[in-house]
This record gives sequence, C-alpha cells and structure tokens, in this order.
Amino acid sequence: MQLHNLGIALRRQTDATAPLIRLNLTGRDGTHITASQIQLVCNFFVKLVVKAETDFQHTRTTEKTRNMPPFSFLLLLVLVGFQGHSCERFLHSDESAAQRMWPPEAKAFGGALYATCKMRASTKLPAGLPSVSGYVLFKQDGPEAPLQVQFLLRGFPEAEGRARAIHIHQYGQLAGGCDATGGHYNPRGVDHPGHPGDFGNFVPSQGGIRATRSADATLFGGESVLGRAVVVHEKEDDLGRGGDAGSLLHGNAGRRLACCVIGISSPIMWDKGLKKQQRSRN
Repeated sequence: MQLHNLGIALRRQTDATAPLIRLNLTGRDGTHITASQIQLVCNFFVKLVVKAETDFQHTRTTEKTRNMPPFSFLLLLVLVGFQGHSCERFLHSDESAAQRMWPPEAKAFGGALYATCKMRASTKLPAGLPSVSGYVLFKQDGPEAPLQVQFLLRGFPEAEGRARAIHIHQYGQLAGGCDATGGHYNPRGVDHPGHPGDFGNFVPSQGGIRATRSADATLFGGESVLGRAVVVHEKEDDLGRGGDAGSLLHGNAGRRLACCVIGISSPIMWDKGLKKQQRSRN
C-alpha cells in the first residue's frame, strides 16, 4: 500500500482519536512553542515518512525486511502519519487564529485598525457639572504595534485648570447613563493604574483637551477594546497612590461626566483629528 493512500485511510478512520496523539505545544519551561517551531517539527516528520517509505520500497525483499514483523513496520508508518496529521491540524488552526486577529478592515487599511468614540455628556449628569463632548480616536498599525489615541474634547470650564481622568470601562452600554459602563476594563485582573485603558489625567486648556497618547491597550484579538466605553471623570486620577481600596480600583476619579462606545471606523476621523491638532498648535 502506498503511504499516500494509507494516510487517506487513516484520516477517514481515526479523525476522532487524532487529538490524543498530537504534538506538545508548550516547552518544558511552560513557554508557548511558536508556529515556526512546529513547522520545523512537521518538516522533520515529513522527511521521516519519505525515508521510511523509500526504505520500505527498496528493501522489502531483503533478509532484514523479511525477518521484521510486517505489523511493526506498518505501526511505525501509522504513528508517523498521526503526527503529520496533528501537524497539519495545528498549523491550520494556528493560521485561522491569526486570521481572526486581523479584522477585514485592517487588510483594507494597510494592516492598521482605526476606531472612533463620539463623546456625549452622561444622561444622568448632575446639575452644575460640565457637559463634555467631542471625540476619542484610535489607531493601531498591527497587533504588536502600540495603540495611538487622540483626545479631542470640549465643554470644560475655560477658567479652570483642573485635571480630569479618562479611562476605558468594561461595557459599551450607555442606556442608563455612564454608570452603566461598569468598572475599568481589566482583562488581566491587575490593580489600577495597570489597566490597559488607564489613560491618566488631562488638564483642559481654553475649555478643551487636545492630546495624543500611546496606550497599553489593543484593537486586535481577544483583549480588544472595541465595543468598550471611554469615560471622562469629574476628578483627577490618584494613580493608585490614594492608600485605599478605591484607589486601586478606579483612582478615586469621581463621578462620570461623559462617555462613548469605541467602534471600528475608517481613517477619515483620525486624519481629521491630526489636522485639527496641527492647526491648534500653529
């Protein structure tokens, strides 16, 4: 039986059990083995299969082969075939996971993702607090690139130089006012200010905030901030130095003045924001 035909037969009969004989995807120290490393192992198995089949074809009439139990040799081919099948399945699943990391919009915009968050005052804003509006804009050139964020906000008292905290919150839910957005987005379960959307403090100038910052957050993959909310707070963030439980949760930044939901977008708003900031500096 040719090895190619044997492989087809094995796939049909053993698909359900193939996961039981798969490659170990972590090293001895617990680190993840990359797809390129798995590819090297798979290449090794391919060469082993080719060599085994060649040897079998050329030496099956020799004394050594006649004395070798046929079942043992067949078992060797079966085990190698299983490993090759596992390699193929892993590489296919790894490729699919990589594709899921890249939304179609990223391909359309040269590998970059853009997002827009249109800020509105909370529907439950207490009287006397500023009504903040504007945009928070996002750009990321790939899963491993830093996330760039533009803040273009207005509605703060012009005569006041008070710092305001801005954070990403867990839920993109605004129906009950900004309080419905939940706590800080904290996928890694760490203390504040280590959350990916802890942007820190901003001091308005002439009633507005115009700034660009890098953030330890992402628009790609399972920890993407797409669909989360950005919240502008009444007070300054104590950056986790307040000495109480609230400091390590939210920085004691006070009530929520305004909020918005982060949604994927084209580069148009990002480019407009850059031009607006450039004009304000001139």
